[in-house]
Amino acid sequence: MEKVHICGVALAIGLVLAPPVLSAQKRTYTPAASGLPQAVIAYGYLRWDYLEFDRLVALIPDLGLASDLKSLDKSLVSLHCDVPKRMALPHSAVILPPFPITEWFGFDRPGPGSSPEDGWLFVTQDTWPSPERVLVVLSSSGPEQTTVFWLEHSDQGYAAKLLFDSFAKGKIANETTTLGAATFVSFERENAILLKEFEEPGSGPFDRMMGRVFRLDLMSGTVTLVSPGVPQKR
Repeated sequence: MEKVHICGVALAIGLVLAPPVLSAQKRTYTPAASGLPQAVIAYGYLRWDYLEFDRLVALIPDLGLASDLKSLDKSLVSLHCDVPKRMALPHSAVILPPFPITEWFGFDRPGPGSSPEDGWLFVTQDTWPSPERVLVVLSSSGPEQTTVFWLEHSDQGYAAKLLFDSFAKGKIANETTTLGAATFVSFERENAILLKEFEEPGSGPFDRMMGRVFRLDLMSGTVTLVSPGVPQKR
């Protein structure tokens, strides 16, 4: 068991050392030199063994990296949206290319009989909008939930600022509804992203709406429904 944990730590360290990352649309991008996006991905990998997280961090020979991961954990806990626990569940992750304007990046959810996924993680490269800050979108199933937040370097290590969460900060400005699990992301413009939901939460088998689109203003945090989606094909 110890060897398995050490291998996991080694892989996480490899992620932080910035290997090429494959996007959801099968294009290859080289992440920025700074390790903030890679640190988020590595943290998510380590969180897959949630109960052993502290012991895994203690195994990392690089004390600076171990300290960074602990600080990152503290900042994510401060969001009060169960982000660390949700990252502990099986999830797909992608580092988005710089300025992916009008292009959708995301994941098709597994069909019946496939291995389940409980989450989807999107992280922007730290070249936009500033070299010390990234935007993170974490979506989860069971229950359907999307959390969007800024993550940046601070004097204490990391600082996180919540922009939106389906439960904790989930008001939709123009509709009485909530955003479920967003599995596709696009940048409409520099200060606004589009989130495409897999399906409307609470809709029944005969009125299920698929692919609703929401706009999140990154300056004000305002969320609006821009597309009602389409009925599920039977």
